[in-house]
Amino acid sequence: MTLSRAQQRTAEVVERSRREIPAAFTAMNADVTEVLSLARDLTRRLRTLVGLPEMVVKAVGGLLDRFPMFFAEPGPGPRARRAATADVGVTVDVGRGLFIPVVRDAGNRPLADIAGDLVGFRKTALTGSFRERDLQGGAITLTLHTHDGIVFAVPIVFPGQTCALALTAPRSEVVPDGSGFAVRKTATIGLAYDHRFINGRDAAEFLGELRTALESPARFLTENG
Repeated sequence: MTLSRAQQRTAEVVERSRREIPAAFTAMNADVTEVLSLARDLTRRLRTLVGLPEMVVKAVGGLLDRFPMFFAEPGPGPRARRAATADVGVTVDVGRGLFIPVVRDAGNRPLADIAGDLVGFRKTALTGSFRERDLQGGAITLTLHTHDGIVFAVPIVFPGQTCALALTAPRSEVVPDGSGFAVRKTATIGLAYDHRFINGRDAAEFLGELRTALESPARFLTENG
């Protein structure tokens, strides 16, 4: 069997990442019960699909100013170039190969625009007709592992970036609730990062801020438009 052109390109990127980037990894669980409920409501109001990936892209975009190194371009040497906007690459795979188109300026654009971008990306992936500029310029990458049953995933750090996020499928968990128990929806957010530029403490703080945004969805939507 011969690999498709898209898979050959993926292989090249993975090999380069493993060869050049000393990556570390941290993961954190987030209660996404409320943000999923809000996403369903927004899907009806905005008349476009809004799910957990769209909410995560919006939340990540809001972290640029506090965590500029997570969006920076490494090198040369002990330096990194600051990103002007939070351009978030998002993995799309509908069975025609893996593509990573980029949502531009996720921190300043309305959630409806971000949702529209992702709907368009999925349609384009069906034909594999992405333009080269659709796939270039990402400052950070979100890899989606949202099939039922997936609870943990480690992304690669793409060359030219300092980190990559992984989002798993929401799963039901029984948690203490006052004097009893409740069923909540939980997702795992993983962060692979270039240890030359980011340390474990920084990674934990970044994931903590992202979790806070997702667990208080009305707050981050109000703050970021």
